[in-house]
Amino acid sequence: MFCPACGYENLPGVDYCSECLSSLSHLDLTRKAKTESRIEQAILRERAYQISSPPSISVSENAALQSVLELMYNNSKSAVIVVNANSEIMGIFTERSFTRRTAKSYPANKNQPIKNFMAKNPVLIHSTDKIVNALHLMFVAGYSYAIIDEKPPRILSIVDI
Repeated sequence: MFCPACGYENLPGVDYCSECLSSLSHLDLTRKAKTESRIEQAILRERAYQISSPPSISVSENAALQSVLELMYNNSKSAVIVVNANSEIMGIFTERSFTRRTAKSYPANKNQPIKNFMAKNPVLIHSTDKIVNALHLMFVAGYSYAIIDEKPPRILSIVDI
């Protein structure tokens, strides 16, 4: 789908141009899409709030690495949302964060705050964003997880989609 303002080729069904942020919602191409699959149609039409995902866990940015890992293990979570004292989202800590940033130095850093190891500025998706927008943002950023910015916030994984 080409943006009428700048000519950039966007994914079908996105609400805003990825290049110039012009609104594309008036271009209802989801009706014209020649997809046969229900999954493809759902990705183009449905919103993030419609995705069923398990409740997420939030932890303080000052929580110790070891306690966060124990919490993740005990609750079978592969990711947690990291918040500050005002409950503002500061980052996300995932199993991948652990293996890439901390596993090698874990014993020495197990009492360090999680804010030292989290991924800062995670992808935030509004609950009303289309699933195609969420996939696009995650793909462009190279993340397996994003956070749906709702109360309480939820972690959205590629697997959930």
